[in-house]
Amino acid sequence: MDSLAEEICLEIAQHLSYEDPQAVLDLRLVNRKWCRVATPCVGICVPRYDDPLPGLFNPLTKLTLGLGERPELAGFIREVVLKKQYILWGHVPLATNSPDQHFLHNSLSALNQASTIPKELQENIVSRLLPTDADEAHLAFILAMCPKLEHIRIPYMSGDCTSRIRRVIRCAREQLLLQASRPYPLITPPTLLCHLRTLHLESYTHGFSVANALDMLTLPKLEHLTLGNLGDEPIITDEAEENALPAITPLPKPALGHYSTNPIDLSFPSCHLSPAGLMTILNACAHLQTLYIKLRTRNNTQQAPTFAQPILYNGQTLHFLHLDTTSFPSGLSQDPNDTTHETSHHLLSVISEMQSLASLIISRRDFDEISDLESNIPESLKEILIIETYQNADEVEQFRRLVRGPRTRGLMRVACLPHTLNCMEGWKDLSEICMMLRQVPPRWMLEEFGCVVYEA
Repeated sequence: MDSLAEEICLEIAQHLSYEDPQAVLDLRLVNRKWCRVATPCVGICVPRYDDPLPGLFNPLTKLTLGLGERPELAGFIREVVLKKQYILWGHVPLATNSPDQHFLHNSLSALNQASTIPKELQENIVSRLLPTDADEAHLAFILAMCPKLEHIRIPYMSGDCTSRIRRVIRCAREQLLLQASRPYPLITPPTLLCHLRTLHLESYTHGFSVANALDMLTLPKLEHLTLGNLGDEPIITDEAEENALPAITPLPKPALGHYSTNPIDLSFPSCHLSPAGLMTILNACAHLQTLYIKLRTRNNTQQAPTFAQPILYNGQTLHFLHLDTTSFPSGLSQDPNDTTHETSHHLLSVISEMQSLASLIISRRDFDEISDLESNIPESLKEILIIETYQNADEVEQFRRLVRGPRTRGLMRVACLPHTLNCMEGWKDLSEICMMLRQVPPRWMLEEFGCVVYEA
């Protein structure tokens, strides 16, 4: 065992961290080498049990309990993922007792010792921990406590309020600005959330705003940002609770104009941004790689914004674009004389100029004729998925001819999702797969969801 290279030892420990967490703990006791290699892989998987009192078994609550009792272990947490099956991956032992006033005292004491957020915000977060179904307060506590977090994926939050999370992330941005203003920034301590690479948060009551997205984009190592229910402004349903929290004040724009200088992937499921709001966010990204937008309707709007102008100015580096307008009854405007909406013709002309685009997903109702799409496909495009197609014989033949056609020689695959009840019911799951893969899924997966696939 001692002769094994550390890379092999690390592979063993990482595999065991998912298969047998106790074995990783045992490996740490073998010798100093195994202790050093296996310690970062210590992990635990906590199912969200079906229980008459589900809050007491909420995985975020259990993680908060563990950190309150053993705050020194917060430095070991690298990833927190709450899956759709309510499974959490966290890297600390978990307490078994129910939360009580002793738990609140421990939590506040732990925040005072480990966190750099203002005391007023610390007290507000802790005051909301006892309603154990309030995932938002527990996640805010975890964000503030864990200095080496790299990946956060929370696709659903019970309680569904984002006030404290938004303020913790604003504190991280303020710390970065303070660090940059110091004369010797290289010797200052690490800032809050400075190691975060993936941030995935979905809240379907309050949601997030453009200002919140800009705060997140300032995180120095961020590479993947997913925000559900993103609009120009957050939806505030409890004014009293919002006013009880420290106010969020506007901050100056970065000197160079970009908030994020990393290559970054943006995903906005259930998005109700205006074109101006999307323009503000995209302007903040120096190297945009992928863009996923699933639009939702607001105020009985019949036609969708195309976001053609923001994509035109900021989408030249995109290699994946997903624009889903299926929730709008009329899709995009098809009338070139329509002055109230950007037209589908404008969107297609923008797509034609995206010379890095390799993978595209759009709705059939967003262009009038298939010939319009054909004439605007860029040379770089390799695959396209078209949602809500009508499988009549004429359209089937036209889609088939798109593959390696006279004007689309680089197009290797065209997939069509028929406009049928069964296919559109499965579109939600398929869309989430597209968001995760950041490309059109493989053929076998598309066909499982009822897609018709044409390949070269």
